Amino acid sequence: MTALDAQTLASVRVSLDEVLAGTPGDLSSALAELGWADVVEADRETAAVLLFGAQGRALASTRLLDDVVTHALGSPEGTVVAYAGILLGRPEEGTEQVVVLDENAAAVLPITEVSGRLQPVRGFDRATTWHRLDTTASGEPLDVSAETLALAVAAARRALTAEIVGVCETALAMAVSHTTVRHQYGRPLASFQAVRHALAEAHAAIENTRATLEAAAVADAPVATVARAARVAKHRAGTTQALVMRHVVQVHGAMGLTLESDVHRAVTRAAALDVLLGSSRELSTRLGLDLLSGAPAEPIAAI
Repeated sequence: MTALDAQTLASVRVSLDEVLAGTPGDLSSALAELGWADVVEADRETAAVLLFGAQGRALASTRLLDDVVTHALGSPEGTVVAYAGILLGRPEEGTEQVVVLDENAAAVLPITEVSGRLQPVRGFDRATTWHRLDTTASGEPLDVSAETLALAVAAARRALTAEIVGVCETALAMAVSHTTVRHQYGRPLASFQAVRHALAEAHAAIENTRATLEAAAVADAPVATVARAARVAKHRAGTTQALVMRHVVQVHGAMGLTLESDVHRAVTRAAALDVLLGSSRELSTRLGLDLLSGAPAEPIAAI
């Protein structure tokens, strides 16, 4: 249950979409103009879902996830994060240290030991700003408790889930638009039953993931429960993006990975986000091991 009413939620969503749809530029200033601090103060969890959902819909690439993690870890300003060796961008001027974050450990490296160990990530997504940190860079263990680390990872996974949902929303909107205006045998593609079924299944999967994310916000629960709930949400987001992108590429005549259509941006973005802090395949294994080790079925059963 959020402290924000429906009208405020709708207004904030529209405003965030406008900010992130263009070139964000000084994103901090733009958010300040929106009165973002008041939204965060009213309901930090809902604010994160709104912000990362907008980022996903805009297919934007920012370092907002670093803010989520550094806030949870209590890291000082000038800290950026490497997620299992992946940085969301080359550290900017003023960066003093890098926290290398993994599921079970965190280490800190001074920026002077990082600059020469970064390589741009190459792949399908030509617009990505991600960099890979040399795996030999280990650093000193970060002085935080296991509980604090688990809560930071959980907060990041919920944010990534919201962003993947946003990416899927945009991809589905592209598919609906394409199948509405494109005709075959004198009829819109969207009039064919097979196409309608595929788009309906994609829509249902997105809404299912959105509901899972809402259920995963169990702030008052034990840390282990919070961590498992976030794993469930991120796992479901990963399986959802795979299903949604498969259908979207199919109804686009398999043009999803070509530059002829903007769909490739959503496909590559969602696939990359699935990998951060545990892919759906890795999290599926982890959740199974949790249950085999005697962990309670809740919140998995409830979700």
